[in-house]
Amino acid sequence: MMTADEQSRHRLGIAARVKAARETRGYTEAQLAERIGVAPAFVSLAEKGEADIPLYQLMHIADLLMVSLDGLVAGPAPNAEEFDAA
Repeated sequence: MMTADEQSRHRLGIAARVKAARETRGYTEAQLAERIGVAPAFVSLAEKGEADIPLYQLMHIADLLMVSLDGLVAGPAPNAEEFDAA
């Protein structure tokens, strides 16, 4: 089982990968939110690592942004230095 600190770092990694994939595909937070059926504020919080993204939404995001679910959940962090400093 992960400690609270490990869970937080994992959530931040997912958040960074979702944001990077969204930006790569040219979507705004509002556009992504509309397409997955959530409020833009949720996407903002999720991309900051302040909200958990349910698995079914991660699957939808991965499909929409044409990335693998595995890549979103466990891929390398776009800016690993940010997480080492946390």
